Amino acid sequence: MIPACLYGLLIFFSSFAFFLSFRMKETYEKKYDSFWTEILLIPLLILAVFVNYDHSPFGILNAFSDYLESVALVPQLYMIWNKTKITKHIKIYLYYMYAYICLKMLYWFHVYYVYGTFNIISQVALAVEFIILSVSIVTLHCKSMMRTSYEVKVTKSQNIFLVNSGLLSLTTAKADEVPLITDEVTLVNEEAEKLTIIRGH
Repeated sequence: MIPACLYGLLIFFSSFAFFLSFRMKETYEKKYDSFWTEILLIPLLILAVFVNYDHSPFGILNAFSDYLESVALVPQLYMIWNKTKITKHIKIYLYYMYAYICLKMLYWFHVYYVYGTFNIISQVALAVEFIILSVSIVTLHCKSMMRTSYEVKVTKSQNIFLVNSGLLSLTTAKADEVPLITDEVTLVNEEAEKLTIIRGH
């Protein structure tokens, strides 16, 4: 029997997730979340029917759960890849997921060496999940570096254009640095007086 405290934790975290789904509804970016989950669900369900722990409904569903967990991050990674900018919160989330998978692998290594048990389906699913997340982190990191390099190049080219065109002083001038009209009139009068003196000589 499952202890009552586990039921309480399950209800608490489920309610918390349900609350967040409505609380953070406005931050959902549907245009980036366009992955067809049927591409994963249908093949994995067929695989679970033929490759499972036993041919009972529980064994099939248990295998399907392991298979589904191995690719559960694919839609999220697809959404992250489509975003124009990778924020620090996304990076922290990916690193925590990577740490979770590494700890889970250490747990299964411990179970194997201590108890000698080996669950082939769970281990293969965990290995697939580890490979997917590792490749995704490297790819997203390279994309972030390429984007940063591109932004630096664009910024440099814009600065060169501003310097060569004489617009840099206008774009970087502060409010208190803008010359007054009276100063401009004074300069014009001084130049006119100089020209008058030169012509007189």
